[in-house]
Amino acid sequence: MILETSRLRIREILESDLENLSEMLADEKVMEFSVNGPMSKAQTMAFINWCQSSYNDHGVGPWALISKIDDAFIGFAGLSKECIDGVEEIHIGYRLASKYWGQGFATEAVSAVVDYGFSRKGQNRVCAIIEPEHCSSIRVIEKAGFKLSKQTKFHEKLTNIYVKSNL
Repeated sequence: MILETSRLRIREILESDLENLSEMLADEKVMEFSVNGPMSKAQTMAFINWCQSSYNDHGVGPWALISKIDDAFIGFAGLSKECIDGVEEIHIGYRLASKYWGQGFATEAVSAVVDYGFSRKGQNRVCAIIEPEHCSSIRVIEKAGFKLSKQTKFHEKLTNIYVKSNL
């Protein structure tokens, strides 16, 4: 386990998460604002492999969010490297299965993961890349203390870049 919150256990994503993760990543509602769109089971397995490589290479990556109440896989949140306007940044990424939306899990997970990045991984700044139309994600990131920094093109889409600093 990487860390815990009051309602979540946060751990590495495992191959045994394939069924739950592929169901979530195939959901058009969940993937509406994804650069990739809905993913197949094979694409989800490639994502799991990428996550595991990121853990080995960088000590961070998207981590599984597990409910303490019933051990359900509810989504993921984690830090990864992303190139924004030619600059390598640490980025917070997160997705939750739609049945867990609106319950505060995303804000809880994002806050915990970013605090972990600051306190345990020595990060001074974390970015979030969010399309202006993705109102629920904007609410999550603002509740977690991020501020709008700029608008830019990311994967050919206009996006807002939010930043939270530890300085």
